[in-house]
Amino acid sequence: METFPLADRQDAKYYQVEQEDPAMRTEMEGGYVYSRPRFTRTPRKTFTTGFTNLSNDEKNTLEAFWNTVKGGSEIFQWTDPVENVVVEVRFTAPIQFNYAGYEGNHRWDCSSIVLEQV
Repeated sequence: METFPLADRQDAKYYQVEQEDPAMRTEMEGGYVYSRPRFTRTPRKTFTTGFTNLSNDEKNTLEAFWNTVKGGSEIFQWTDPVENVVVEVRFTAPIQFNYAGYEGNHRWDCSSIVLEQV
């Protein structure tokens, strides 16, 4: 199984965690709400991370990794930078790079890498 590259370079300002809500709700005429879990599996998390000030080589490393796991097709291991645990995830959206360089200094920012726990 592949491992996410540049894990130690993640920028904390882009880090987010969203907990999945497995509840199904039905509103009744009397104003009551009936709810139940959709499934018995432990709810998954969706992580958002990103990078600031990447060099061309680091950008190319991320692009090569994207191609290796075929976008969101394959599962890979990612290290949560806050809890320092390895999580099996897949991409849910393409990686977008923003040019942050000037003149001959080519630098890149990547503000929204979305990973879904599997």
